[in-house]
Amino acid sequence: MSRKANIAFDSYDGIRPKSKERSWIEVSPTSTITVSRTYKRSMEILETNHQFLHNNPELPVSSKQLIADNSAIFFKAELLARPPILQERLERTAFSVVSTYKVGQQIFVKKSFRKFVERINSREDEAKKTLLFDSEFILKPVCIGPLDSLWFPFISNGDLELHIQPDYTSLTDQSLQFCLDIAHSLKAIHEANHVHRDLKPFNVLITKDMRARLIDFGFCQSVEEINAKFHRCGTLGYAPPEIGSYFPRKIPYKAMDIWSLGILLFIMATHNHPSIKMQDLTATDSDITEDVKYYLSKPENLEARAKKYLSFHGKVPERLNANWALFEIAKTCLTHAPSRRASIDTVISELLGLRQKFFNIERASY
Repeated sequence: MSRKANIAFDSYDGIRPKSKERSWIEVSPTSTITVSRTYKRSMEILETNHQFLHNNPELPVSSKQLIADNSAIFFKAELLARPPILQERLERTAFSVVSTYKVGQQIFVKKSFRKFVERINSREDEAKKTLLFDSEFILKPVCIGPLDSLWFPFISNGDLELHIQPDYTSLTDQSLQFCLDIAHSLKAIHEANHVHRDLKPFNVLITKDMRARLIDFGFCQSVEEINAKFHRCGTLGYAPPEIGSYFPRKIPYKAMDIWSLGILLFIMATHNHPSIKMQDLTATDSDITEDVKYYLSKPENLEARAKKYLSFHGKVPERLNANWALFEIAKTCLTHAPSRRASIDTVISELLGLRQKFFNIERASY
């Protein structure tokens, strides 16, 4: 004969899940061991998230509510002996394994951090930094999982790399929208006095409603943290040149993100990376580094790269004028001297102006 047992959800410093406060389960005498195991796992999820929110009172209420609501979903799944079901392994990196799981009727992404690998940010640090930024264009974790993992909502539309248009295609308002979304996500990060340090197409996901979401804050740190201990990090072809040549304390750190943004804008304008070596599978790291030095040495070299991708018989056709205008904005981000790069506010203003000029969309409509 079964009996009913009830488990009450705890409150998170005044934040309660919007779902029912109590979850009822049927417990039979023969399932006592199973219930005790599932109860232990479910309480571990609840306690982990409760402790995380307790340790980070500065997080916005919306972020606390996000964690409270979704950790309750994982709590119930474990409590009812319906743990997440692996769907697909998406990516393996030196730092983590990313997979999709079905939890109840919803799909989530689990980022499991590798053991015995030194990381710049711990699981809690990465979650805290992501939840701290006030931007809808940043993908935030929804649950702090056990065994050094983070859970995120599943974005089914792929990354930015899949949405780059074919060569010689006119710039679309949709592509420009992606650029603005990315720029606004960086603005929120910089306003919080942080630097992302790993901006690239693979770290930008596209939602069903075709909006961009910035991910992967494993290298993200505050300016104060970077000053205390500088890490040379980033991705080859997207990291700024001063990473390997400047004395760290001489770098205006936010300008590192501006360089990476300039690379993305160049790609969205020309549909190609400014380094021709990036398309060469036989090219070594030093080959790419030398090529970057070439197109940085003179402004006309960078323009020659853009014309290589956009011009016919040495002239950019009228239908690609918007592409060239976007390249001009990218060029202001790709100066060798970090202090001479455009600010994120200037880039956003220029993008809005370009959108108004070529697509007749008012600035206030963004």
